[in-house]
Amino acid sequence: MTAVAPGARVRPASPMARVASYLIDLAAVAATGAIGLGLTRSWVIFAVVVFEAAVVFTLTRAATGLTLGALATRTIAHTFATAHAPGLHRQSLRSLLMGVLHLVAIGPVVTAATSRDGRDWVDRLVGTAVADIRLRDRTPAPQVAVNPYGRPTLAEPGSTAANLIGADATSPPFTDPGPAVPPIAPPAFEAHLPGTPPRRVARPTVFAILDTGTRVELGELSLFGRDPQDAAVPDDRRVAIADPGRSLSRTHVRVGVDASGIWVEDANSANGTWCRTPDGRVSQLAGGQRVRVVPGTIVGMGDRTMTITPGS
Repeated sequence: MTAVAPGARVRPASPMARVASYLIDLAAVAATGAIGLGLTRSWVIFAVVVFEAAVVFTLTRAATGLTLGALATRTIAHTFATAHAPGLHRQSLRSLLMGVLHLVAIGPVVTAATSRDGRDWVDRLVGTAVADIRLRDRTPAPQVAVNPYGRPTLAEPGSTAANLIGADATSPPFTDPGPAVPPIAPPAFEAHLPGTPPRRVARPTVFAILDTGTRVELGELSLFGRDPQDAAVPDDRRVAIADPGRSLSRTHVRVGVDASGIWVEDANSANGTWCRTPDGRVSQLAGGQRVRVVPGTIVGMGDRTMTITPGS
């Protein structure tokens, strides 16, 4: 189920909002248990009622991303880098870990208070996040598509330029990826005299820095994965990444640089590819579709990441 409406632009929930949401949910569960205790005078019944209330909260948050605390604070849980609700597997694991944290009285409060970018350490472990929907805007406004190597141009929503990742620095940090963007046009050529061959415009020097610190210069086409295979691509452009957990596909992502800038394409990988722009927005890439990115963008591939950075 979709937790965040397609096209909605939202911000990561603040630590204060997350703490408030948790305390409201805790009060609701405790109140439910207190009612059972008051009616039966049995601590066993109290424990059973509290457990059942916690199960209801888990199922509701798994399916919708909402709880009483979330409704009160206008926040919503979702699967990280997507607009979908957490799902039963992720939410059950999160509820189990949060239950263990209750053995330390302030454990859940500290966890929520130390969240960053809408995610605490439990979210990062199970693959979820929390967004603030108070500033949600369902009507996309025209965006300014910024080519880091050229002049800004005004783009209408839905156009190729409007889908430039990281193009609108004034947009809120989280954007549902929505429909895949159209394929990118081939690189431009410089004007030339009749009778002379066209000459390609010089492409900028760009590097990908892996999470291991390895620095790789990007060419017109570079492949990243567990064991990239493509005879048409030079060996130094096929980057094999150590992946003991096998979260990467053999050829997981393609990255290229042309006269227009930088593009990234998920190579129909099993675990998908996402991009986080310098202003914090996250987008899930559709398989086989090239998307423009700007320097400073972090590309996530399975359990691994790399950062796109300009050369000096």
